[in-house]
Amino acid sequence: MNWIDEVFQIIMSSFDQVFFPANSIMLKLSLQFSEPELFALMILDRNGQMSMTQIGEQVHVPLSTATGIIDRMVKRGYFVRERDESDRRAVYVSLSSEGAKTAQLIKDLSRCKIEEFAKSLTESEKATLIGIIRKFLVSNAEMALKQEADIALASNKEKKSIKVE
Repeated sequence: MNWIDEVFQIIMSSFDQVFFPANSIMLKLSLQFSEPELFALMILDRNGQMSMTQIGEQVHVPLSTATGIIDRMVKRGYFVRERDESDRRAVYVSLSSEGAKTAQLIKDLSRCKIEEFAKSLTESEKATLIGIIRKFLVSNAEMALKQEADIALASNKEKKSIKVE
């Protein structure tokens, strides 16, 4: 097995253990919410009030899917939907107090897991880990931009020009 396969296998086999250990609150949350719902919850926690379109873009789903996610979360009391008084067509979504409590619980549990793990690391290993994670995220962002550029280029090549006389 090459090192890429080994890293992939470690991450995939450990993901549940790290974030959703048996009998944990995180496991219960993962059973209570879909991934896009949890993602939307954490995006709203980070960004505050957002439009429906912004949430769809951040969760990487079409507006119709984002609307379904938001409808479910509003109905369950985690999100609040508000119309803009100056433009009644504009709809904004924010966390309810229950949504904010849930987001804080997720952040606290995640921090505890990281703190627990960090106890076994030296300061040098912590610095190395942070550097690797940052490099990984920058690389992913660069790859995403390149893929978008490749898609745009490919779609432009598919367009045919028609000579008009």
